[in-house]
Amino acid sequence: MAQYDREEFEAKVRSGENLENADLSNLDLRNAKLKGANLSKVKLTSVRLSGADLRESNLRKADMAWSNLDRANLENADLTETILYDSSLQEANLSNANLTRVDLGEANLTGANLTGANLSNAELSQTNLTDANLSGANVSGANLDQASMTKSAVDLRGATRPDG
Repeated sequence: MAQYDREEFEAKVRSGENLENADLSNLDLRNAKLKGANLSKVKLTSVRLSGADLRESNLRKADMAWSNLDRANLENADLTETILYDSSLQEANLSNANLTRVDLGEANLTGANLTGANLSNAELSQTNLTDANLSGANVSGANLDQASMTKSAVDLRGATRPDG
């Protein structure tokens, strides 16, 4: 698995190079401009992506556990089967993102915009969704066990909550 520093990584993204299976763990990518990047199956654990522009990016099956994506823009991004366990996405824009089967267990999505997002079959147990906007989001089959949803705008029809 190849490992890159920020400059190498940004150059490869600009050139459109396939980064599948690259290891970008622990990189500081705050405010990075990654619109439309193909980061499918990339290892991004413990990465700092706060304020990053990831609109329309392909993050399918990426491992982003323990990462910071506060205020990141992930509008229309594909995060199908992505691991975001225990990550911070406070005030992130995930509107119209595909989060099918994503693992957001124990993540912090306080104030996040999930308007129109597809969260079908997502793992959201113990996730903090305080003040999150899930208007029009698809949460069918999602596991919301012990999720905190204070002041969240959400329609829970079809979501699973083992506690009833």
